[in-house]
Amino acid sequence: MKVSDQGYALMTERLTRHAAGRCVAALEGGYGLTVTANAAASTLTSLLGFAAEPLSSRRRPKRSTIELLSKCVEVHKAHWPVLCTEEHARRVKAAMNATVVVRELAGLQ
Repeated sequence: MKVSDQGYALMTERLTRHAAGRCVAALEGGYGLTVTANAAASTLTSLLGFAAEPLSSRRRPKRSTIELLSKCVEVHKAHWPVLCTEEHARRVKAAMNATVVVRELAGLQ
């Protein structure tokens, strides 16, 4: 899994918030000692209550993200009826339209 140190801090911050301050972290891995140490430090920093920096100011998803999620929906919609609703289809279409705006601004048409 490719998660940045900042990503670990944000995940820990959110988990701690959702768990009303009760969170346990376990260290697993050790394949890349520097990476593991940095991720552990970010997690601990978040557990101590220090705010994590936001990942990005990007407000729209990437088109490739929407396309990948759409493929996942196709695989799972037989088991999740909510994925077959008009409301879901409307939200996916709105997300795809939002990516078109980003592409036009970037001149990528």
